[in-house]
Amino acid sequence: MMTWRDVVGLGSDVPRTDPTIRSRVFSLIAIVLIPLLLLFAWLAAQFAQSQRRIIEVERLSITSNLTHLLDRQITGIQGVLTGLGNSEALTMGDLSHFKRHAAVVARLPKFSAISLLNTKGDLIFSTAADADIIMLQGNDAADLAQVFAGQPVVSGMRDSKAGVHTFAVTVPVQINDKIEYALSADIRPAVLGGLFKEAGLKPEWVAAIIDRTGRFMARSLSPEERLGHQSTPALTAAAMGRETIGMFENKTLEGLAVGNSFRRSSLSDWTAVVAVPQSILNGPFRKVMSYVVIAGTAITFLSLVLASLMAARISEPVRNLRDTATALIEGRTIAEAPLNIVELNDVRTAFKQAISKSGHLAAIVASSGDAIISVGLDGRVQSWNQGAEHLFGYTAGEMIGRHKDAVVPENRVSELQAHIDTAAAGGNMRSETVRKTRDGKLLDVSLDMAPIRDSDGKVVAMSSIIHDITDRKNAEKHQRFLMRELTHRSKNLLAIVQSMARQTARSAASLKDFETEYMQRLQGLAASHDLLVNQNWTGAPIDELIRRQVAAFAETNGANLAISGPDLIISAKAAQSIGLALHELATNSMKYGALSTPKGKVSIDWEYQQPETGDQHVQIKWEEHNGPTVTPPTRKGFGTFVIERMATQSLSAKVNVDFRPEGLIWTLVAPATALQTEPEFDAGEGDVA
Repeated sequence: MMTWRDVVGLGSDVPRTDPTIRSRVFSLIAIVLIPLLLLFAWLAAQFAQSQRRIIEVERLSITSNLTHLLDRQITGIQGVLTGLGNSEALTMGDLSHFKRHAAVVARLPKFSAISLLNTKGDLIFSTAADADIIMLQGNDAADLAQVFAGQPVVSGMRDSKAGVHTFAVTVPVQINDKIEYALSADIRPAVLGGLFKEAGLKPEWVAAIIDRTGRFMARSLSPEERLGHQSTPALTAAAMGRETIGMFENKTLEGLAVGNSFRRSSLSDWTAVVAVPQSILNGPFRKVMSYVVIAGTAITFLSLVLASLMAARISEPVRNLRDTATALIEGRTIAEAPLNIVELNDVRTAFKQAISKSGHLAAIVASSGDAIISVGLDGRVQSWNQGAEHLFGYTAGEMIGRHKDAVVPENRVSELQAHIDTAAAGGNMRSETVRKTRDGKLLDVSLDMAPIRDSDGKVVAMSSIIHDITDRKNAEKHQRFLMRELTHRSKNLLAIVQSMARQTARSAASLKDFETEYMQRLQGLAASHDLLVNQNWTGAPIDELIRRQVAAFAETNGANLAISGPDLIISAKAAQSIGLALHELATNSMKYGALSTPKGKVSIDWEYQQPETGDQHVQIKWEEHNGPTVTPPTRKGFGTFVIERMATQSLSAKVNVDFRPEGLIWTLVAPATALQTEPEFDAGEGDVA
């Protein structure tokens, strides 16, 4: 007959062919460990792939940044050329005067030379010492044809006889609605070298800018050696292919295996390429796989050692299990010694754990930051935790046994009864409402309510978890205020733009004049808005506003600009009106006044004025010197309206314009409160009709 000892393998010397406990434990370890190791290896591989994708996404982001910075560089050059091409000297045919203007612009750091060509491609003049530097090369004739079709063009790499590499930016010059000239600037590629760091290129990575034929315009690795050289076939194919964005793998000219992202500029037709060495791309995978092998080996070895030890120790708990079973059958007392088997110990300690669990729940309720209370079906408080004491100001001794309506506003007493009725019916409820504290303060709160049942399942009370949501409600109110403010700002801006378009159209002599004047005014308005956005629409420093509106005009012609005055922050509305006026003054001065000549000088100063009676005022004064002789305008257009009337209407200011022959003087005097205080707004209307 088989005994219990025979079953567990104890007390019998007969050899057995059944699997041993040790083999069973090893099999169990293998069944559990092998899938886990495989899963770990798969997760590690997925992690490595995700790290590679992160690098690739970062590479593409840097490529996009580099393309954006390149476009911004080209756009700036085109903007300067367009402004130069709108010179009145060129319109009037005064080429000698225009050439002097061009020479001033050519001295800017970005420029190497500026040239003017006619519709036949003949060179009218060039600021370069050697005219050969701007001779047409390669596809330049086709580019020139595109310019005279009305489109700005950016050339590829160009070589001079002296071996100097340049590229050309060419814009059409339109006179009397007809394109008469092509204005071209020769730029040395060195201006592109700083774009890589600005775009966020990492030290180990490689980046390049190549023209439409695949020649290097700039390169982060060996820049001077590779400038003007042909790139690798793969890069050339990317530059000349149909795809404007993509990825590929190749080797650099130095033989380094890399993965590349490229993006083509729609403005210059050049291609920005950012390359990451394959060692960096594959580094996460190699590193993770080495960890998998090392960790897997260590875990397997340790698991086998522990399994062997545990197999040797299982026999003792089995003996205890046998003795315990025998004791249960015979009705003897179960030994209190631990059995080292979790399941058996869990059965014996179940009641102890239940008691301990009850204590844990009580500790959680007592220490919670939220108010946790229980209310009987009669509405009286049965429990009141510390969170409730902190939230409402009543102690537990003051509230237990008291009706809960002590913390309920009078107009919400019926709401409390509805909550009790819902809990009595066995339902849960979540809502947001208002409660009051001991000192009468009203709080926005969220309520989570549930029924409390006795051992028979009957509802005997209601539990409530009350959370203070005052901060969230205030944030929602603030968000609604910001949305109304945004609506007001948008309507006001649209009204200004509409008024600018209407007034510019009235005064423009032609569609081209309208386009030029309107775009310049939009740029002036945008400059003011950029400054206001940087200041979170809290106002703008007047000195920074003046620099943004005027400094670019002075820099173009090398005129002298002097700015002085005390620290003064003006409101968003004042910044818009004064910014438009300063832009019009600078535009007119660029065309007719002191900013049209390098010897010209414009001084802008402001000061506080305190009348003997009344509020404090601020005077802003624009004064020109050493410019052409000034004559009053023969007609008044939108510019006159902006300079003379807009600030008067919107800021309750007094404006005086003195067209002195030796230089224009424009003076604005406004109450300080009108300049520095943002007016109350009506969410339904803008500020400008």
